[in-house]
Amino acid sequence: MENFPTLSGTWETKGLSDSWAINPVKQAPFSAGYQQRSKRATFVPQQFVRSIRVMTAADIVLIEDFLTAINDGGDMFVWTDPLSETAYQVFISMSSLPLRFEPDGVNTLFRTTVVFEQANSSETIDGDYGYGLYGAGLYGE
Repeated sequence: MENFPTLSGTWETKGLSDSWAINPVKQAPFSAGYQQRSKRATFVPQQFVRSIRVMTAADIVLIEDFLTAINDGGDMFVWTDPLSETAYQVFISMSSLPLRFEPDGVNTLFRTTVVFEQANSSETIDGDYGYGLYGAGLYGE
């Protein structure tokens, strides 16, 4: 399993918020006018939205090579959240692909925003590579 590359850029969450990857509650309306609510799954993956700033051209090459190694975002990998220093098994959310690198102040520095989607119910990496919702076929696999 690949590890997300170490970059020289700065990680930020300013103006960004983490959320659930799916709605954890399902609802079914009844003719009497009330709704039945229940838990959708035993595991609700998190989404981590992170901005990387002050990246060099070398960082972009690292990210592009990494994307190739993980089949352009199709494979799960290990990512350590730089804010909490917790390791997660994640995918890059399709909502953030393709990654767009924009100038960050000067012509030689860049920034991008990436949405990481948790792949299994184990928050930290402990050698147990379970598959959570993905292995259960709930995401079309």
